[in-house]
Amino acid sequence: MREQQPPPPGTDFTPYYEHLHEIYAQLDQPDGMEGISTLILSPSLEHQICQHESTGCWTAAQSCWEVRLQQQPDKLDFHLGLLQCLRNLGHYGTVLLAFWP
Repeated sequence: MREQQPPPPGTDFTPYYEHLHEIYAQLDQPDGMEGISTLILSPSLEHQICQHESTGCWTAAQSCWEVRLQQQPDKLDFHLGLLQCLRNLGHYGTVLLAFWP
């Protein structure tokens, strides 16, 4: 068996952690996501949204979607993400008003 060498100092594992985070999200494993999230030092907004949605923190996810919409208001996926949060929070009236202004 070959002895493994430690990674060189200063190696950035963030892309690997992000990929593991996506895998845990697809597997619906919130505990795994929590563990990997502790290793990511500066999570992206997408990472935070995924984290909040997978753990059921819909109010926090809603806040992140609102920030995303401020950055790119014409992006349909961001509107759909916000609507999903509102639906999961039980804000059905707000969801309906989004379609009938």
